[in-house]
Amino acid sequence: MVNPDEPGIGAGAPANLVTLSDGRILSYAQYGDGGGAPLFYFHGLPGSRLEAQLTRSSAAALGLRVIALDRPGFGYSDFSPRRTLLDWPADVAQVANSLGIERFSVLGVSGGGPYALACAYRLADRLRAVGVVCGLGPLDGPGAVESMAWFPRVTFGMARRAPVAGKLTLVNFVGPLLATSPRRFLSMLRKRLPVPDRAVLSRRRVINVLCASLAEGLRAGSRGAWYDVHLLSHAWGFDVRAIDFPVQLWHGGRDAVVPVAMGHRQAQAMVNCCGRFLPNDGHYSLPINHVREILTQLIG
Repeated sequence: MVNPDEPGIGAGAPANLVTLSDGRILSYAQYGDGGGAPLFYFHGLPGSRLEAQLTRSSAAALGLRVIALDRPGFGYSDFSPRRTLLDWPADVAQVANSLGIERFSVLGVSGGGPYALACAYRLADRLRAVGVVCGLGPLDGPGAVESMAWFPRVTFGMARRAPVAGKLTLVNFVGPLLATSPRRFLSMLRKRLPVPDRAVLSRRRVINVLCASLAEGLRAGSRGAWYDVHLLSHAWGFDVRAIDFPVQLWHGGRDAVVPVAMGHRQAQAMVNCCGRFLPNDGHYSLPINHVREILTQLIG
């Protein structure tokens, strides 16, 4: 989500740290207009706060202050065993309190989508707007995993059917590969993606951001990524049909990572959801090519 020719993209950002009430540390970075309307950004899976560099120029132009959080176990955020998806809104609220922010918007991209919906479910009184872009849908229903592309299908499928083997594979093999050779992984992934995504992933500066985000997210190992997979593979602890806060949802018709059918199901399930389905965009091209439109809708 960026002007891909902007200088400095991919250079990284220092981590700001917040100590939560239970002693855990969450790390975050800020982009855009430091005095602007606050928006909390929830990264994909795997990923980190550095992913939100892709919002920087558009956020600044729109007067948005993007606060990108590392989920527990990613970046510098402490791993949190036994956490639930519904623990996340309380973490977000504590960070907001520490920054003196009363009301804010949230945006979840891909694997960050369920975390944005958890906030819509639990933090409605503090939210200005909620956005979900190419968001992962519930995977505890029949056939949900089977409809996904090969890499997420195998990863989430193992989490549901063979969790011990899945954890060993991700923590000992896949995670280290992503951490040390993110460019190689993205190159392999790119070959299996539709034309719109391949075009976006041919841009050097976009690749630099994604590589930096992957490596940073896994800096402390793969436990956080595996736990995210585990959480999102099973019942979320809330029903999206119970969300009545307005949700802005975008999904690409050519998404080969998270099938567009997941977006349609979520949009239909929520009573107050505005779904925008772009038939010619994929999982990566949509957030990058439509960043200004997305952020404009979330100013709140």
